[in-house]
Amino acid sequence: MNGDLTSVIRDEIFKSIHLITDSKLRTANFTSFLTSTISYVDASDPFHYKVKYQGTDIDVYSAGGQAYNLGDTVIVLYSNSNFNQKKFILDSNSSTVLKSQIYYGSFYSSLDQTISVINTEYKYTFNSINRNYGILLGNGITTGPTGSTSVITFPNAGVYNLQYNIQLQNTDSSGAGAEHRAYIWVKKNNINLITSSAVIDLPKARASGDSFKAFRNFSILTEINAGDYLELAYAYDDTRVSVWATTAGTTWPASPSVYVNAHLVK
Repeated sequence: MNGDLTSVIRDEIFKSIHLITDSKLRTANFTSFLTSTISYVDASDPFHYKVKYQGTDIDVYSAGGQAYNLGDTVIVLYSNSNFNQKKFILDSNSSTVLKSQIYYGSFYSSLDQTISVINTEYKYTFNSINRNYGILLGNGITTGPTGSTSVITFPNAGVYNLQYNIQLQNTDSSGAGAEHRAYIWVKKNNINLITSSAVIDLPKARASGDSFKAFRNFSILTEINAGDYLELAYAYDDTRVSVWATTAGTTWPASPSVYVNAHLVK
């Protein structure tokens, strides 16, 4: 009987700790994670472990009470804004609150993208997924070549950071007036997102057959409702402006024409 009572008390303590942990996770902004291996097991505290990070042991805690052994590979969530903040292992017993903290998506295009009409809205399309969890490429809306879509879908509500990188080029070398301008902005559910526009001036190419090339990156925070989707829209004042992708060389990797990273902030 005493054994049964001890087991019940132990289980209730674990449930209480789990609830407290979940409450703390709801108020913490975990924006990054790392993968490492267990380097220390605390025999006196079933929630406390250490993992190797950049050659140093750091303290981590099991959010759901799952037990680990030395050498086990784990995913650890931590705050970008304060690395000293308590870090948690994402385990199979963790709550959905914890798991939702790592929604991310990384998408790109390996294609050149041009326009046929100046000062007209187009949308960048993406044909490849680098990594994603909880953020999707596409939702049935396609606006580009076969296998490409302009749409990035967010099944889960929250505040997200959207970062995008663009490789632009201007092939006009005709002299005066050969400088051109690109406009790039974000659309949410096909509606322009206020204050999201970027304006990029591109000097003329040095010679015929050459081009002026520019790499630009931008970021924006936006609040998302479950099911919302974002797109990158653009317009150029000349058809000789485009985005371009490069293939891999003997010593360097390929370079996408457009690259987008998105992750949940809150």
